[in-house]
Amino acid sequence: MIWLIRNLLLTGLLMGIITYAVCRKTPDVRRRVASMAVMSILILMVFWLTGVSPKSGFHPGIDMTRIQMVPFEGIKTVLYYGVNLYAIENILGNAVMLLPVCFFLPVCFRPLRRWYFVTLIGMALSILIELSQLFLMRGTDIDDIILNTMGAFLGYWLWKLVWLIKKPQEMQETPKGWNLLWIPAILIPYSIEILMGFADQCFGWM
Repeated sequence: MIWLIRNLLLTGLLMGIITYAVCRKTPDVRRRVASMAVMSILILMVFWLTGVSPKSGFHPGIDMTRIQMVPFEGIKTVLYYGVNLYAIENILGNAVMLLPVCFFLPVCFRPLRRWYFVTLIGMALSILIELSQLFLMRGTDIDDIILNTMGAFLGYWLWKLVWLIKKPQEMQETPKGWNLLWIPAILIPYSIEILMGFADQCFGWM
C-alpha cells in the first residue's frame, strides 16, 4: 500500500507542475492544477486496479493461452454459475471503471464534448491496459475492452445529464496547451506505474 501512496503523490505532483507551467498566467490556475491532479490520480487508480505494474508478474513473452478474443465469451464464462458476487464485481467493475475519468474529460476540455471523442479515449485507454497485460501474469480479454468502452460512453452521458440539469461555472480563458493536458494525464500515471514497478522489482524499494 505504501508504493500506491508513493505513486499517487508522484502522479499528482508531476501533473500539477505541468498544469501550472501551462496555466500559470490564468486567474483560475489553482482550480486547473487541482482538476488535472485529480484526473491523473483517478487514471492511476484505474491502472492500479487493472494491475499494469510489473509488480503483478512481468514476463517478456506472450502467453497465448491468456488471450481471449471472442466477444462476450468471457462474460458467458463468468456467468456460467449464475449471477453471483464474483460475476457482479467482474462485469459491473469493468463497466464503471472508466466512468469517473470519462465524466471529467468533457468537464475540463471543451473540444472533448462529443460522445465519440470521450468513448474513443476510453477505448484507447482500455486497449493500452489490455496490451500491457499481455506481458503480465494476467489475462487479456476483449470483453474488458467492451465493458470499459461502455463505461466511457456512460461517463459522457452522465456529464451530459449533469450539465443539462445544472450548468456549472466554466473556467475562464483557455491557455495554449490546456486542451492537450488530458494526454499527459494518461501517460504520466501509466509511466509511473511501469517505471516504479520495475524499480521496485529490481531494487526492492517497496
